[in-house]
Order: sequence, then C-alpha cells, then structure tokens
Amino acid sequence: MSRIHTVASEGAALAAMSEFARPLAPVLLLYDEGLEELHERLVRRFLAIRTKEDHVLVLPGEHMHSMADFYDQCIRVMPECASYFGRNLDALDEVLRDPGLGLATQRSQGTFWVWRSFDQLFVNDTNFASRACHALVENADEVCRGAMSGKEDPTQAQPVVILLTGRWSVLGSHASAGKSFLNWMVCSHYLQAPEWPTNLTTIHLQV
Repeated sequence: MSRIHTVASEGAALAAMSEFARPLAPVLLLYDEGLEELHERLVRRFLAIRTKEDHVLVLPGEHMHSMADFYDQCIRVMPECASYFGRNLDALDEVLRDPGLGLATQRSQGTFWVWRSFDQLFVNDTNFASRACHALVENADEVCRGAMSGKEDPTQAQPVVILLTGRWSVLGSHASAGKSFLNWMVCSHYLQAPEWPTNLTTIHLQV
C-alpha cells in the first residue's frame, strides 16, 4: 500500500512532516529537481522544532555512495562506537538500540532517525540501501513495541520516528508502487508476519 501526500509550499511540507512523522509511521520526503535548497531548509526546520530532550541522529546521505561510505558516516555521527563497530547490519542493530548512541537515554524521550538524501546511496548500491533502510524500519518497529529481546514488553518501549529524504526522480516510482521495498518489508522477527507494511507516508514536494 502506497500513501502519497503532495504539497506545493514549504509551509505545507513542514506541516505534513510534523503531522505524519510518528512512531511506527516513517515518512519519506521527496522533492522535485531544483528544490535541493528548500529540501535542506525543511530538514533543518523539522529538526529545530524538536525538544531539547529529544535524541536526534542524522545520517548525511549526501556523503554516502557505497556501503563503506554508509558505515563511515555511521561512525562519524556516533563516534563513541568507533572502536567496536563491526561495519555490518547486525552491528548497526546494536548501536541503534544503544541508549545515548542510537536512542534517547530515557524511554520517555523521543528519538528521531533522519536519513538525509537517502537516494544517493540508493542510486549507487540499490540492494544495500534497501537493506539498510529496512534495518532502520525494523529496529524502530521493535523499539517502539518494546520487542528488542524477541518478546513484546510495553514497559521497555520507547518512541522512535524515522524521516528519510531524497529526489522524486529517483524514488518516486518506488514510493508509488504498493509492493516496493519502501512500502513492504520482510521481517525475520517471529512476532511479525512474514511480510508486513512499513506504514510509510511519502510527502511529494513540488513547488
């Protein structure tokens, strides 16, 4: 199932981002060619309205053109894990779920994972970008449900919100396709169905 919300102004885009970006409901902001500066401003404004208690992790996708670049940037934004990070998706799971690294230190606080310019890695390594995207979605899902140890425990749950961004020309067809990797994923967790919807909302910015 695809959900596309089209907006035609900066204000409408920011309002949609704030409305739709919720725990268990990731948001993909896609913009038309020529709107790069507006896209960057929107991300800054979205992050500026987070509270000081929120934990914000920004992955700068504009610097990611390979799997190696992705892991380099993970270490850059989470330098505390540099000495032990395993540079694989299992290791990414560990750091994303670590309070103070990937998560807020208190379960009552909000956590925001923002992957800016996700399309850059997707263009250069589609398979790995898709898997890394699913890793973020699956980790957020399990943290939001308190299912990090394999069994749901609401007392261990904490809110995680995902925002991805990129160009409509690269990701628009995938966002529009009901069974694309953006809208459906295969989850290994036994509590989930073999395939489950990501509940992603795409915001298409065309000013």
